[in-house]
Amino acid sequence: MTEISEAPREALSFVAPGPAEVELPATGYRGSVVDSAAPDTAPGAATALPSDTHEGEWAAHYRTRAVLADAAAAACVAVLAIRVAGVAPAANRPLPAVYVLTTVAAPILWPLMIGLSRGYDRRHLGTGTNEFRAIVTAAVRLLAMTGLVSYAAYSGRPLLSRYAVLAFFTVLPLLSLLLRRQQRRALYRRRNRGQAVSPALVVGPDDAIDHLVTELRRDPAHGLLPTAFCALPRTSTSDPVAQVMAEVARTRPEVVLVTSPSGLAPSSVRRLSWLLEEQEIELMMSPGLLDVVGPRVSVRPAAGLPLLHLERPGIHGMRARYKSVFDRVAAAALLTISLPALIAIAIVIRVDSAGPALFRQRRIGEHGQSFEMLKFRSMVPDAERLLDEVKQHDDGNGHLFKSHADPRITRVGRFLRKYSVDELPQLLNVLRGEMSLVGPRPPLQSEVDEYETDVIRRLHVKPGLTGLWQVSGRSDLSWEDSVRLDLNYVDNWSVILDLQILWRTARAVVTSNGAY
Repeated sequence: MTEISEAPREALSFVAPGPAEVELPATGYRGSVVDSAAPDTAPGAATALPSDTHEGEWAAHYRTRAVLADAAAAACVAVLAIRVAGVAPAANRPLPAVYVLTTVAAPILWPLMIGLSRGYDRRHLGTGTNEFRAIVTAAVRLLAMTGLVSYAAYSGRPLLSRYAVLAFFTVLPLLSLLLRRQQRRALYRRRNRGQAVSPALVVGPDDAIDHLVTELRRDPAHGLLPTAFCALPRTSTSDPVAQVMAEVARTRPEVVLVTSPSGLAPSSVRRLSWLLEEQEIELMMSPGLLDVVGPRVSVRPAAGLPLLHLERPGIHGMRARYKSVFDRVAAAALLTISLPALIAIAIVIRVDSAGPALFRQRRIGEHGQSFEMLKFRSMVPDAERLLDEVKQHDDGNGHLFKSHADPRITRVGRFLRKYSVDELPQLLNVLRGEMSLVGPRPPLQSEVDEYETDVIRRLHVKPGLTGLWQVSGRSDLSWEDSVRLDLNYVDNWSVILDLQILWRTARAVVTSNGAY
């Protein structure tokens, strides 16, 4: 068992007592390890943590701010509803009693409904979609309750104006979602600085610990900071639960993370959960699944066993048809709106350099079908013939050629590529059903020929005009990260994910991150 102190991004060396030394890949942490059969070995130095990481102070502050923000939003929207209903008090007309009661009750009932929908549960704070989903659920419940009360008290005329109800139950959840999003963004900024995190004790075999810590370091926004670990052998004659609890007593984590595999028998895990419950310490277990988000995973009890049910990816069947219809309708609307701009861009390209306004290239689409992808031409007409001459300036990821100073790019083309305007003709590909608004990057045949078995899964869906790869760094991504993001999208697609990517695309285009 050991404590982990943060270190620069360098190789991690775990030194066991005695001559043996264990070298693990770079994870950003260093420390010493004690085998679970030798509990009396002196531990390493303690990690210095920000003050708000102890005893869940960040969670209490976050929850308090969320409750106050929701109450303030309800009060503001209640006043707005009064204005919309046209019953604002005047010199000779007092405010109706029902609206006075609504204004007073709204800041109390709204946070209460969110709480009943588990919107303030600590495990949902600052991570995942459950925190936002709870706000929508609370709005539906409060609307249903309002409808029942209005029906029960109906006496010839409604208690509340329909316009007031409409304003209240459309503006209020949207305002709360906006405020919560801003609060979460502030939380993420703090977590990127190492603040507002939950200290975690990682338990399992040393190789599994290394893998889990490496994955946790990919995105600090989740708020779990491994500060200590308890390295268990895969087989041991000693009691592993006693060793883990000894380390818990010494390090006082907020969370115990159990790896997969864990080195713990099912009975040991159950006993560990009982002991942690008494100390109000959370227990989390890694299921060993890679890049699978929460909505696809559910617990299905069978014969007293909690079995993880992994849902099939939702981008097939009727959902795929709905996505296709949405893509084509949206593409048609965007083409209609942007047609004058597209014509102007085409004229500017022709004036700037000789050659056609459009660049056409064969790409590989869904299920390996080839199609002709359209783009505004941003390079000289014979750019592909000149590729061999500029390959020594490659700034790409080893699979795709990219160069910050590619001499083949025209003056207008550099602007088009910076803000991804050159991609707009692909709306025609979307309209023809060859591409989607959101999806993996459309690959060349030469890339597909080099795909390994897992990477082929990128072709299970239509390629996209934008995707996780574009909003996460575009050309600055490594090949491995690009593949991981595309596979993540294929396995975890949802309508909400598409909408989030489209929203983030606008910001990525404006800031031109990773575009060249």
